[in-house]
Amino acid sequence: MNEELKEKIYKILTELPSENACLDYKTNSYKDNANDQAEFIKDLNGFLNSMDGYGHDKFIIIGVYYDDKKRKYILNGLQEHDMNDDNYYQNLASHISPRPSLETGKLKYPEGSENEFGYIYIPADKNQDRVYIINKDYPDIQKSIDVFKTKIQNIPALIEEYEKITDELKRTMNTNKVYKYTAWIRYGSVNTPLECNDIKKIYEINQEDRVGNPVFIPKYDLATINSKKNTLKMAVLLGGWDESYEGDKEVISNLLGGSYDEVINEFRTMLKDENSPITFKNGKWKIEDRINLLKSLAENYFKDDIQNFQKTAIEISTQINPKFELAPEQRSFANIYGIKSKYSELLKKSVAETLPMVSSITKDFINCSDDIVSLPYYVVNDVLKTDNWELLATLEMAMPSLAEAAPETFLKCGKIKLETIQIQ
Repeated sequence: MNEELKEKIYKILTELPSENACLDYKTNSYKDNANDQAEFIKDLNGFLNSMDGYGHDKFIIIGVYYDDKKRKYILNGLQEHDMNDDNYYQNLASHISPRPSLETGKLKYPEGSENEFGYIYIPADKNQDRVYIINKDYPDIQKSIDVFKTKIQNIPALIEEYEKITDELKRTMNTNKVYKYTAWIRYGSVNTPLECNDIKKIYEINQEDRVGNPVFIPKYDLATINSKKNTLKMAVLLGGWDESYEGDKEVISNLLGGSYDEVINEFRTMLKDENSPITFKNGKWKIEDRINLLKSLAENYFKDDIQNFQKTAIEISTQINPKFELAPEQRSFANIYGIKSKYSELLKKSVAETLPMVSSITKDFINCSDDIVSLPYYVVNDVLKTDNWELLATLEMAMPSLAEAAPETFLKCGKIKLETIQIQ
């Protein structure tokens, strides 16, 4: 813990402000049970999506309780249950996408005393990729069932042992739970499920933060951009690609026209330009400052361009990662087996990020405004209408962008999945 963070926590413990969108108190630490663990995921998810807390550091302070009779907060310290180590919280945070950044620990207060308090610190500058969505069920009931079935097989078939296990299973199934493709938001001191209107408001704030004062391609010559517009405009929609993937190269050739070598030679020439928006490293091409490039090139897009991109986006986003054909315990070794996706994660993620970008500047696309407006809805609906859990797992990194681009469609599809799909 650095001194600046220590001072912030000392200030909270000294002044004891009321709970709010950036501060929560807990009498005791989250315990090692499914109920408390699911509760922590909700609390963290709520803080990350909070609109009132956007741009501010957030804290969960453990060891403080509210005395109803005295009508004030009381410093109690860590007593009943010691603070879990950092690994406990980091593992639970992995149930949220994008992966949040947090720091946890303990400190003594007042300084020099033996009274300890726990803290969970959620820094503002490292958690700006809203909307944050829960990426897996917790607890995993099916996994619990499988574990208990194994236990039953491995113990003597005694009635008392069987009843003990089934009682434990019932407690697990009745516990607090969070579900994949859902999200929470904190209003004041209360967490509530994230709804369509919340996503819209968050997205509006995000766009104000991204393009509140739009500047067209700082330090880059607009005349140069316009001279390369036919090459650039489709590449800007794609956002980035990895030339070690044949599928990525095929997409570039098909959308931009010509062989990959012919197209890429133009990009290599642009790389030499000072302050070029194009970068290249380790075989990966990226287009920087895309929102401003899209605005400057918007009038050059026509119906055919958007429809071709829509078709390509759906093709890329519905390609299942073949690693999911392997047994669960083998999937982390897919690269060793020589198994990889047709398209790179860079291309998949970049294409998904394009959808909320264009939806925020639809009026700039004067020659294809109707197609731009409908683009996110068609893509999100076509991609998420599947009942294939392998595809949904493949889309993990793209889910936040799909949620931003078409929140109503996303939530409608997500609700159907919750009701019908059992993830393996």
